[in-house]
Amino acid sequence: REKRNFARVRHIAAQGMVLLKNNGVLPLAADGRKLALFGNGVRRMVKGGTGSGDVNARSVTDVEQGLQDAGFEIGTTAWLDRFDQDCADCGKEYMTRFQAVLKEKGASGAFWAMDNPYRDPDVPSITARDLEGTDRRCAVYVLARTSGEGADRKQAPGDYELTQREKENLTALTGYYEHTVVVLNVGGVIDTEFLRNTPGIDAVLLMSQPGCAGGLALADVLTGKVSPDGRLAATWARAYSDYPDAEGYSYLSGDLDDSFYREGIYVGYRYFDSFNITPAYPFGFGGSYTTFALEVKDVALDGETVCIRVNVQNTGSRYAGRETVQVYLSQPQGKLDKPYQVLAGFAKTGSLAPGQCETVTVTFPLHTLASYDEEQAVWLLEKGVYYLRVGSHSRSTCIAAALELGETVVTARLQNRLQPDCPLETLRADPARFCTYPEEAREKAAAPRLTVAPASIPCETTVYSQKPSLLHTEKEQTVT
Repeated sequence: REKRNFARVRHIAAQGMVLLKNNGVLPLAADGRKLALFGNGVRRMVKGGTGSGDVNARSVTDVEQGLQDAGFEIGTTAWLDRFDQDCADCGKEYMTRFQAVLKEKGASGAFWAMDNPYRDPDVPSITARDLEGTDRRCAVYVLARTSGEGADRKQAPGDYELTQREKENLTALTGYYEHTVVVLNVGGVIDTEFLRNTPGIDAVLLMSQPGCAGGLALADVLTGKVSPDGRLAATWARAYSDYPDAEGYSYLSGDLDDSFYREGIYVGYRYFDSFNITPAYPFGFGGSYTTFALEVKDVALDGETVCIRVNVQNTGSRYAGRETVQVYLSQPQGKLDKPYQVLAGFAKTGSLAPGQCETVTVTFPLHTLASYDEEQAVWLLEKGVYYLRVGSHSRSTCIAAALELGETVVTARLQNRLQPDCPLETLRADPARFCTYPEEAREKAAAPRLTVAPASIPCETTVYSQKPSLLHTEKEQTVT
């Protein structure tokens, strides 16, 4: 069972890696030359989050071992050994402090570790001697970040931002090697400005937190054994200030007791699209070692169910790969605020050889994209035109059809059972500011029209089992 699951981890991790940038340096060839391998994620690869985000495993194959198993000879073991020693010294110092706190405070001292989790030290500098004897064609730098329950992320060097030492080391590598590949061993978004704007960083690969077989999975992707066909499940901003609640987040607001999120419906790509903010990497984005062409074959309605068939062809000449077809829906602006678009569905092809085609089908019921009207406590679809968009990520779509709904339809009737204890101010978008592209108006005019029958959309009424009991904060109550 463990062997089978280890193989599954290797397969799934490779499938989920996202190629953010590649100027032709990837994939790499293991041809016997000594590979320059640096970074805090090489031997101390982050396989999962902290606390309940982690998983115990009998063994973990790190990045160094994975590349060695793939046929690479690592030429930078001296630098990696120095970092190991720095981490050992730092860990020993941390445990000494922790034991002192426990001795002073007893069992309650365990909370000190929650507030002060262990963090590896900054990486050592890369010296000229560290580079001697390595293949000057390419260096690989694995940049790791630990995150998980018990501590908020920080907009600080060593967390969201790169440290000065990391920048210096990457600058040294780009000055010595023809190409530098950066691998991001991170659980969440980080600042990529330096990576995007430093000449010589020719590839950036997001390996995320890949599990116990992560080193092998990374080697599979770096060598082209597997094409990196993952897609981003979050929008990566060009600057931290571009995020909608940047200043109000956690410690940055000065209030660690309450956080008031102002986004409302404008979370992630819905905010960036609706407020026309260009991201560094859009939601749904991901590169490949090959290229694809998408062609919408047809759009059909079966009652309220929308069905889109899309033909996908691998237009490359060398590598196989998988493409993810994404379908978005732009809703009519009416009584309720609507974002520029929402993801309606997606489908991933099988592995397509060069020239090979596959037709994928994306279906979804229209009522699943209804909007909530707080005033009436109902989910509804407002009358108007719904535009279907098909593409490879949220900022690369074309309008495939227009769905016309002649009247507003309620899809679910509820009750507002949890009332806010204070007024909440949320963002409102101006459709005039939505992102757009030159062909959009022409595509809307040329889109085939399909009429949605209001009677085909089901409506359900939620029945509550009992009245809520009122809980008082000024006296004790037992709740079962």
